[in-house]
Formats: sequence, C-alpha cells, structure tokens
Amino acid sequence: MGFTPTLTLQLLAALVAGGFTTLTASPFELWWLGPVAIGLLYAGLHTLSPAQAALKGWLYGVALFESGTSWVYVSIHDYGYTGVPLAVFLTALFVSVLALFFAGTFWLYRRFIGPRWSLLTFAGTWVLGEVLRTYLFTGFPWLLVGSSYVDSPLASWAPAGGVYLLSLLVVLTGTLGAELLRRQWWAALPLAAIWLAPFVLPSQWTTPVSEPTRVALLQGNLPQLLKWTPEGQRTAANTYSDLTREVADEADLILWPETALPMIDSQARPVLERVQANLPPEAALLTGIVQQDENNRYFNSVIGVGNVEGSYQKEHLVPFGEYLPLESVLRGAIDFFNLPMSSFSKGASEQVPMQAAGVAIGNAICYEIIYPQLVAQRAADTV
Repeated sequence: MGFTPTLTLQLLAALVAGGFTTLTASPFELWWLGPVAIGLLYAGLHTLSPAQAALKGWLYGVALFESGTSWVYVSIHDYGYTGVPLAVFLTALFVSVLALFFAGTFWLYRRFIGPRWSLLTFAGTWVLGEVLRTYLFTGFPWLLVGSSYVDSPLASWAPAGGVYLLSLLVVLTGTLGAELLRRQWWAALPLAAIWLAPFVLPSQWTTPVSEPTRVALLQGNLPQLLKWTPEGQRTAANTYSDLTREVADEADLILWPETALPMIDSQARPVLERVQANLPPEAALLTGIVQQDENNRYFNSVIGVGNVEGSYQKEHLVPFGEYLPLESVLRGAIDFFNLPMSSFSKGASEQVPMQAAGVAIGNAICYEIIYPQLVAQRAADTV
C-alpha cells in the first residue's frame, strides 16, 4: 500500500472526521459537524482500494472512540487503580478493536459495491455497520451518528424510524453535500427534502392517556472513590434520605440513581424502610441497587418501596466493568480484572415491567440506554 500524498490527505481527513463526530454529541452538541464528518469520509473514497478504504475507516474509528470513550481510561486508571502505562495500553486496545467495525464497513463498501448510486449505498452500508455494532459480541452501540440529532431539526424523523433512520439521514446529508461541492446540482432536491420535511411532520407523535405523574429525580453527587467505604455508605444513606424527605409531598414517583446506596439489597432494606415511613401512602420510590440471590449471584438491579410491584435486573452488562469476557483466561492475570463488582450476572431477556405509583415502568440501567431497540421495546411493553 503506497502512501501517496492523496491517500495521506484522506487518512488525515478520517482522523479529523472522527473528532468532529464526537463533537456532535453531548456536552458539545455541535450536530451540524456530523454531515461535515461524513463528507470528509465519503469524498474520494471511491478512488481507494478496499484495503486503503479499510485503513481510512479504521483511523476514523480510532479517532472517534479515542475522543468519545475517554471514560474507559478513567474507569481503568482512576477507579481500577491501574498504572498509567497499562491503562493506556488497555484503552488503546479497546479503541483499536472497536475501530475494526468501521474498517470492515469501509472494506465491504469498496469491495462489493460499485460507484453506481454510491451516495445511497454508502449510507446504507454505514447503517448496516451501526446495526452490527449494536448486536455483535453483546454489542457496543456507543456514538451512533443519529444519537446526536434528537435535539436537532431532524428530531421529528426519530419516531418514524428511530436512531438508524436519523443516522441514514445524516449520512445522506453528508454524501449529498459532497456531491453538491462537485457541482452535482441535482443533489440539492433530496437534501432539501431531508431537512424541510420535519416542518410538516408532527412535533408530537403521542397523546396523553391519563393525568401526568409527578416525578422527582434525585442525584446525590457523591465522590465515587469513597462510595463503597463505610463512610461513603453512611453518607449515601443520609444524603438520599434527606433529599427524599424534601420532595416526598411533591412527587408521586421518586427515582434514585444506579447503586445509590452502595450496599447489597439486604443491607439496604433498613434504610429503605425508614425512607418509606416518610412517604405518602400512594407514593413510590425506585432505586438502583446490587441484588444478591440465594446462589450468591449478583445483579445490577432496580427495586422499590412504597406503592411498587416487581423488580428489574440489568440485562446488558458493561464488558470489563460488570462482567469479564474470557473470564477463565483473564481472571487473576491482571489486578484490574479482579475488581469488585466485575462478576455480575445477566438479567433475563424478558422481564415483566415494574409497577410504581400506578405506572408501568420500562427500565434501562446506565449502559443499557445506548441500545435503541431495547429502550424502544421496554417502552412498548409498558403500554
């Protein structure tokens, strides 16, 4: 593979595009950079060999995940007490492997798809890559392109086709924009249709079926490094008890975050019972908690007190955080892989929605919200 000036420029553009895509997401929310990133990737792609296209896609993935998953390094180094060299290596390995999804997508596009209707086939191949990344090897649908557009002018498209439709429209915007720069004026019509159609689409696709439920979301903002210490447990119990007391008469449903009480459910029961004593009879409190069953298995769960029925156990676990892939090989090899709470069990794929304050609840805990179909199905199950 000869690195000509043209190829080098394209590879650099891929790195820039990866950074631009991250900037479309919160907290930056520069969503208009998404089509620019796609245009940088699409421009000149048809001149590359499949191997060169794969390298361009891989570099885009490296830049995207290096800039957009910095929390992986923080988790490994800050909370996993791993040295900087090893933390950097593990993060780089994680990023490099994930970037292979884009390498495969770009290789597939150049190997099997010709230049005819290239702007459409590129967009279709891109979305196919996002779907595969959502489901293969337990899935990692982080930074799907369409996820950044729920607060953009394209938002009205979302109820019609979800995040994948938004991704398709953003990629089409980028490819059509690239064609316009090549003076292909016909591209202006479909481009205008994509961005003007939301003005005639409904801004709300649903209607209320009952009186609204008053909900209070509480966040204690407690130091993570102290959370699981005895002092941290006492602080969490006191903080959430006080916060709940302040809103008890103003909310029908009170929500605490994931592992709000840093203890297993049997240890948390006395705290929750004291909190329940201060709740109105029809109010409900839901909290994230670590559940332990009779077989000594641990689940990242949601339980409740008050006007609550049922519980929920997290289905999609965070790799290397809540479960360890290839556990028989890696467990014990490096201290990081022996961290507490890295051996959770997976909840059932089908769980009956919880009932809280007379409302059916479709739960998703933390990492699970990046699975678009999962969240949509959980919402549909509550109807």
